[in-house]
Amino acid sequence: MSSSRPVRRPTENTALHNSRRPCPPADQVRNLLTVAHATGDRYGARHFGHMLARALGQTRASQ
Repeated sequence: MSSSRPVRRPTENTALHNSRRPCPPADQVRNLLTVAHATGDRYGARHFGHMLARALGQTRASQ
């Protein structure tokens, strides 16, 4: 039996709201995002995409 409910994954919350760990430099996150895309790692691409947004200050969570 399958469900149409979306699966909750902590990717965005971990990347955006983890204030205990400082965000790495944007160029390092960009490189990790590039590698994730090149290897087809969808989870990594989402995670590093949100981390890059945080590193660049493009989210309200980083304020």
